[in-house]
Amino acid sequence: MEKNDIKEINFLTEKDNALRVEWGKKIQQLRLERYISKRQLAEMVGTHAHHIQRIEEGKYSVKFDLIVAIFDVLGYQLEIVPKK
Repeated sequence: MEKNDIKEINFLTEKDNALRVEWGKKIQQLRLERYISKRQLAEMVGTHAHHIQRIEEGKYSVKFDLIVAIFDVLGYQLEIVPKK
């Protein structure tokens, strides 16, 4: 692995972290708009409240099935769209 390859990996990691934080904030916003507690959301999607907390903080990398379930409960669906 060359030095430039390492920089690229670090860039992707920072980008991924930013996306986790953005999605976490969105999940929290949608959850609060629906007056759903972390515990209630966790029960609805089959996980624990502390996982929801870490997801909302952007500190937890979420499995695809869980993120789909969370957005489904919150009334949204994931969609593939072209980059802007």
